[in-house]
Amino acid sequence: MADPMCGSGTTLVEGVLAGDNAIGLDANPLSVAISRTKCGLLRVDPGDLIDVYEHVRDALLDLRLGNRASSLIHFKKLDDRDRGYLHAWYSDQVLVDLDTIIQVISSTKEGALRDFLRISLSNILRKVSWQKSDDLRVRKEVRLDVEIDPIREFLEELGRSVRLLLAFLRQNEGTPVGSFQVIEGDARELQRYWEEWRGKADTVITSPPYATALPYIDTDRLSLCYLNLLTRPEHRKRDLLMVGNREVTERVRKEYWSFFLDHRNILPKSVVNLILHIERLNRQHEVGFRRHNLPALLSKYFFDMRQVLCGIFQLLKPGAEAFVVIGNNHTLAGGKRVEIGTAKFLGDIAETLGFKQGAPLAMQMLVSRDIFKRNAVGSESILRFRK
Repeated sequence: MADPMCGSGTTLVEGVLAGDNAIGLDANPLSVAISRTKCGLLRVDPGDLIDVYEHVRDALLDLRLGNRASSLIHFKKLDDRDRGYLHAWYSDQVLVDLDTIIQVISSTKEGALRDFLRISLSNILRKVSWQKSDDLRVRKEVRLDVEIDPIREFLEELGRSVRLLLAFLRQNEGTPVGSFQVIEGDARELQRYWEEWRGKADTVITSPPYATALPYIDTDRLSLCYLNLLTRPEHRKRDLLMVGNREVTERVRKEYWSFFLDHRNILPKSVVNLILHIERLNRQHEVGFRRHNLPALLSKYFFDMRQVLCGIFQLLKPGAEAFVVIGNNHTLAGGKRVEIGTAKFLGDIAETLGFKQGAPLAMQMLVSRDIFKRNAVGSESILRFRK
């Protein structure tokens, strides 16, 4: 079983629990870290989890009551530009407390449980920063130190996660699990990353970003930076390369549009007609830069997804199926609401590549992160493609 856009690893976890060999790929380093951690925890002994939790809890409670270290051992190892960026989003005292936490984490044995501690720390990094908590955009809201207690937040987050994980591990204890492999990479280049699996996958299950997607990399920027997963100089480059990216310069927009005009014959007419329709409506009216950019960005999205689907086709065994979870969205073009039927368009693209399309399945949308609730759609479709 394979997931070439694995996100936080939900599909991979289910594959491992089913006893399969699960392989995952994602362009976001934090997503890769979370996926590896979740899959690795399936083999953890409940007693070891309790021991590590008690060690970390007791150590941090002692330090919280006493004098906390101020040497910033972890922080000083980061790139100069990363340190400068983090100074803009955290107070000096919060950085000291975070360093205290990560030093205690580093005192534990390497492996899935240490990774679990690091992901638990990642889960509070946005909350204890000056980032405006309910805003997807990069917006600052400076708070006083007295309002922020990273050690308390971490211990509460860790305690909740340990209770949930412990209940699961005890219930699942003794059940055989499969293997997994998760790597960082671009789903458009599946054939390069997974050449050894070409024509061998029994099933592909994935949930790609929507067209002009939410800024997942940008939303995770503090964790990527603080955990040294992606430096600030590389952050912008990676963000622009993400499938479904909605940020673009005028020069790149023109390149995308020129590419679309030259190569639109490889896309289904339904996709081409939508893009030209939106471009025409926007051209006839004065619109903001985001709507002005949309036709070029949509074309890039569907070209990218064509590459992803082509890679999935090559990965599957003959007769095997791919399941693609996607939702539709809409835009305003020239003052008119235009539906973007992404599910239908991806189905049209898949058929041009040789897939046989089955009847899609409807599913209710589950929002896993509160910050995305205002941007979420009510339902998604599970597309079925057979090779």
